[in-house]
Amino acid sequence: MGALTKKTELSQDIFEDFFFAPTTINNDSQNKRALDILNTLIEAQESIKNKKEKDILSFHINSLASRISEYENKTYNIGNDVSGRDALEFLIEQNDINKSELSDCLGSISHINLILAGKREIGIKAAKKLAQKFSVAPSLFLGIE
Repeated sequence: MGALTKKTELSQDIFEDFFFAPTTINNDSQNKRALDILNTLIEAQESIKNKKEKDILSFHINSLASRISEYENKTYNIGNDVSGRDALEFLIEQNDINKSELSDCLGSISHINLILAGKREIGIKAAKKLAQKFSVAPSLFLGIE
């Protein structure tokens, strides 16, 4: 596991926290830590070239994102039927921004239109950028329950 090993050596505490984390998130402090770990895992994934290693890390990202989503849905009464697209539309409206302001997160206007039309999904990398832009969890855009 070349690239994954290098990254784990750089962020050993983050990965140890993840692998020994509780199976459920029970409070805002644990949720914040989980979000920090999720962001680190997503960043690590971007640097990995080996498909098998990337797939393994993807599994862990999805697992942690599911835990975060479960906690946030329960704590903040977020409906389970909210898709990443629905969340994005809501945040666009609430923050009074236009599509061109999302190009740094999602690419071209035509790609943004496809996402908003439900013809394309929001990927992990884009979810992280959107999460930073709107100060929310990346899992909100990934449609993970």
